[in-house]
Amino acid sequence: MADELTAKIVFPSSDAVKIRTGESINFKGAVASCDSPSYSWSFGDSGIEDSDKEDPGDVTFPTAGVYEVTFTVTDGEEKTDNASVTVTVCPPGDINGNGKVEMTDAILILQILAGTEGTDPNNIHSAADVNDDDQIGMVEVIYILRKLSGSK
Repeated sequence: MADELTAKIVFPSSDAVKIRTGESINFKGAVASCDSPSYSWSFGDSGIEDSDKEDPGDVTFPTAGVYEVTFTVTDGEEKTDNASVTVTVCPPGDINGNGKVEMTDAILILQILAGTEGTDPNNIHSAADVNDDDQIGMVEVIYILRKLSGSK
């Protein structure tokens, strides 16, 4: 009996990844028990060209959205296996992860900062951090308000 073909996404190591629009992620795949493997990466409907490399490297997501990225391995006997990861791409300031920067995002931050009951800080998309300080706060509120007003 032949070994079972097993595809694995080595990087990113999480099943769900959140990044900012225009950022890149390094993708790396692996396969166990496979002779003469061929590889395929599908980046969903992101507009990113599919890859036939085991490790396609840094991939940049230009548009906000939720994308299922699938790594498929096929062996010499045409057996296949695949693994997937979900990539959520948010524009800076998109705190709730709906793909848009709107007043709701500013209100959500203010509610969390004020400790308003019923708001969950775990629902904040950290990729929305606009100044790379690993915190969501007043800087993001000001950014959102300026963006909505058309100011730079």
